[in-house]
Amino acid sequence: MHAPSAADRHARFLFAVLLAMCALVGVLFVLGEHPTRELVRDGATITVSETTGIAHPRIAGMRAGGDGAARHGRLLWLGGGFLVLTILLAAGGLSLGLCAPAGHRGVAARSARRWIVAGTLAGVGTATAIFVAYSRSLAAGVASYPLGFPAASSWMVWGVWLFPFIFVAGFVRCFDRSYVTGETLDRFAARLAAVRAHRADPQAARGSGSQDSGAP
Repeated sequence: MHAPSAADRHARFLFAVLLAMCALVGVLFVLGEHPTRELVRDGATITVSETTGIAHPRIAGMRAGGDGAARHGRLLWLGGGFLVLTILLAAGGLSLGLCAPAGHRGVAARSARRWIVAGTLAGVGTATAIFVAYSRSLAAGVASYPLGFPAASSWMVWGVWLFPFIFVAGFVRCFDRSYVTGETLDRFAARLAAVRAHRADPQAARGSGSQDSGAP
């Protein structure tokens, strides 16, 4: 058996990332809701979820979230893990076209990979900062407001909005040297011409193919 190619290994990596994302979503379906409280009704004790919040102390008709640590403490790692896996999926999709470099494209592909690695590190760092900031605000019970938002929201708005531009810049800069090169376009043009020739004169195309293959 032949060893799997780089493209095959890459596709398996992307499939593993997708499976991990599905597993995280599946965990959400089996986790119970928190916080809860017990009520006694008709002599029976029942557990009631309090995830819908509590009455707002000043504004009638509005409900406040309540204890954030009790509601979100067990879910932070799920959200952080899902965001990191999403970033890995995006980076993996961008690098899939770099798995089989040809000729001079090998050097150019390394340049494109540097952009992808930089974007991935920036994205994972941003995801980590979001959940560290949120965990600290839950533990302290108060929030700071850098750049006009609570710390975790600032990382979400400014970090998650900006870091994908690293991927965009790398893709634009390296597209014609790493993804679709002049050599790639020449091969495509040759195959397109062969298909058109076959459609125009199938008999001649089959005869030409037989001669080219060395058939008697």
